[in-house]
Amino acid sequence: MPCPEISYFTENPYNDYDEIQRLVSDGFYSWRLDPIQTSIVVGVYRLGLKTDDTFTFVQTYQELGIQRAIVQAEHSEPNLCRYVFDLLQPVRQGTGGIWVVDSAALR
Repeated sequence: MPCPEISYFTENPYNDYDEIQRLVSDGFYSWRLDPIQTSIVVGVYRLGLKTDDTFTFVQTYQELGIQRAIVQAEHSEPNLCRYVFDLLQPVRQGTGGIWVVDSAALR
């Protein structure tokens, strides 16, 4: 059985990322501070992946002055399927900046 395709771009382009950053800075939604946790929340609640799937941090990098990260997810039922999440920090870069999923796709 082939792996299910997912095509996902930007969590919600109309989100007020400044407001989300403020909420996180005030102690809410702390999962937004970690690219792996952000990938898990989006992967499970929006893309149908499972909480017991394996999510692995691959790297961070800079692109046009924006901090970005790559996270890989492995979904093993019924076949081993790998997905790649591309995340970015839209408001504050580095420690304390929120992460959002820019795209996710079958690898």
